[in-house]
Amino acid sequence: MPTDARVLRILIANLLLRVAASAAAVVAALYLTQINENLRGVAAWEVSLIVAISYTAIELPLSPLAGAWSDRFGSRRLLIVGPLLAAAGTLLMAFSTATALLALGRLLGGGAAALTTPPMLKQMTAYTEDDPKLRSQAVSLYQLTGLLGFVIGSGAGGFLFAWMAEAAFSLLAAVYAAPALLLWAALLYQDESAPTGSTPPPKWGRLGGGEQSHWRVHLRLLRLPSMRGFVPAWLAFNLILGLWLSQIAYQLGGPQWAGQRLPGGFSDSEVGLLFAGYGGTILLGLLVWFWLLPRMRRSSALFVAAGGLVGTSVAVLLLNRWEGWLVWPALLLLAVSVMVEAGFAPATLALLGDISDEAQTSRGALMGLYNVLLGGGQLVGGWIGGLAAGWAAIDGLSYATLLLAALTVLFVLPLHRMEKMAKKDTDLRG
Repeated sequence: MPTDARVLRILIANLLLRVAASAAAVVAALYLTQINENLRGVAAWEVSLIVAISYTAIELPLSPLAGAWSDRFGSRRLLIVGPLLAAAGTLLMAFSTATALLALGRLLGGGAAALTTPPMLKQMTAYTEDDPKLRSQAVSLYQLTGLLGFVIGSGAGGFLFAWMAEAAFSLLAAVYAAPALLLWAALLYQDESAPTGSTPPPKWGRLGGGEQSHWRVHLRLLRLPSMRGFVPAWLAFNLILGLWLSQIAYQLGGPQWAGQRLPGGFSDSEVGLLFAGYGGTILLGLLVWFWLLPRMRRSSALFVAAGGLVGTSVAVLLLNRWEGWLVWPALLLLAVSVMVEAGFAPATLALLGDISDEAQTSRGALMGLYNVLLGGGQLVGGWIGGLAAGWAAIDGLSYATLLLAALTVLFVLPLHRMEKMAKKDTDLRG
């Protein structure tokens, strides 16, 4: 476990924010069913607008701005204001049935995610700059707490609504406010504004100051040699994530498909159990990578994790065809592959932390780009998933994943070469 108390507070804050966000999405969906049954009809577009679109629509464009703001003005304000905005928005939903106000509440929640994620990642990478092992452990636990928060929140949302109905929003508002109070009470952040003229800028330009627009800062960051491999690799991974998340529940519980065993082969409760098993396997994999990542090069970890994506696709293809005892080796391959692919997200975040050491006045802007690629990739991946599933159901998703995983490996190659060259230079200087 990380021993730096500042890192631990960030991890706790991340857990609480993810619990609140996931539970609020579930409670909002169930609240709409109650409104539909008792007050007025709720159209499908209203459900999409309130539960998902309003949240994402503000998170994606605001994330790069929030990252740049944290570089220029410091992270403290954003990390306190963000959760409090989400708390206010969630509280608003408890006292309204109007579509516009419910969407506004979710919009504030998405804004809070945008305002808090880049600054949290910025501070965590700054605190671990001189300790690569701590950085590897911290990013693994960051991913683990995020996933754990999603699992806890998604499960708790249904129970809270059954127990408290719309009053559950009030309880979730308190959960949202807790990270702000934690960080404020701990006086975690002292003076975090961007360096002044008395501090030498990095060798390639002072990107975090007020001399350049936010967009020029991001464009210059994208021109960094190490970003040329990072951006497409991280984007491809999130395309894969988006195509599966958008389709797999419908494919497993929906209509059957000729020649395939998995589509339409499961009840609603069985689909839930499969998701729980998948989440548990990911959590176990992240615990393994918590130990493994500090002992590997970043690019090597990405190669191995990309191999897990390939293995998962192959295992799903086999399960979609095989019967009898042959199912067991395919399930074993699937479990191992899911644990292996779990390392991709922490490895990319650790790599981005290393890249941010070259751009210390623009750490927040880098983390904003990370968040945009994460959300934008999953949105586009959902569209790709629709095309792939329409073509060949689960087989189509698996083939699309194999193609994207192969591209991911190609994108990681430049990073691997750069790491080898950097190590060679270090050995020569030593």
